[in-house]
Amino acid sequence: MILGILLGKPKKTVTAAVKIAGLHRHFSNVNRFMSKYSWDPRQLGIAVLKLIIRILNLSHRTLTIAIDSTLLSKFGLKIFGCGFHFNGDQKKNKSKYICGHEWLVMGLLYYSKLFDKCMCFPFPAQLFVPGKYLPEDREY
Repeated sequence: MILGILLGKPKKTVTAAVKIAGLHRHFSNVNRFMSKYSWDPRQLGIAVLKLIIRILNLSHRTLTIAIDSTLLSKFGLKIFGCGFHFNGDQKKNKSKYICGHEWLVMGLLYYSKLFDKCMCFPFPAQLFVPGKYLPEDREY
């Protein structure tokens, strides 16, 4: 997956990762594997973070964590998690609120000498759903 993110052009997707890795099976097998099983996103994120720290030998360094909030416009009454979110980045002639999803992501920042740039390895991501848009059977 990391190769697909780093080397996939123009799109950095699961399909690009499978093609770059030279897997002989169809990419739908990987997509099926990723979607079929129940994953606990928090446990998976911590496991990925520990793996990255071990592979990059970062246990003796100070770690830099980046936090990002990304807004994605969505339309439709039946899309889970849609709500109105404040968009401080909006231009003056547009609404300050957008209807859609807000994703919160944390990532480990790492400067790579190989690529001569700073890379961010996201480990947890969570959809933020405002309380008034949350179904009754879900926790806020």
